Amino acid sequence: MSAMRVFTSGIDPDNCTPLGQPHMANNRPKKIYVITSGKHNINEDGDHISGGGAWFKNNTYPNVSIRPPEELSSIESGELSVILSVLKIVPKNKKLYLCIQSKNILRALTKNLN
Repeated sequence: MSAMRVFTSGIDPDNCTPLGQPHMANNRPKKIYVITSGKHNINEDGDHISGGGAWFKNNTYPNVSIRPPEELSSIESGELSVILSVLKIVPKNKKLYLCIQSKNILRALTKNLN
């Protein structure tokens, strides 16, 4: 059995930065910068393992780490999952700037935006 625990502590993540400092909701910047990354491996048993992470610049929101279930694991599923999580966290009235690792995801998200 394998497990993944990243960015965990006894502190409520909805109320604190990854460093354990309380968020200052009124002082959050209007522009949010996030770097995302994903990883996919096939272990010696042939199991597909994917994961993704998102780092919020300046600790504006808690960082995110995701591991999709094996049946949903693919080359880009980890990074896609973490991007969806970021979109749920950041309020709609904030400008979100994503630095996406996967060129395929970047192309898919930005194609035909006119």
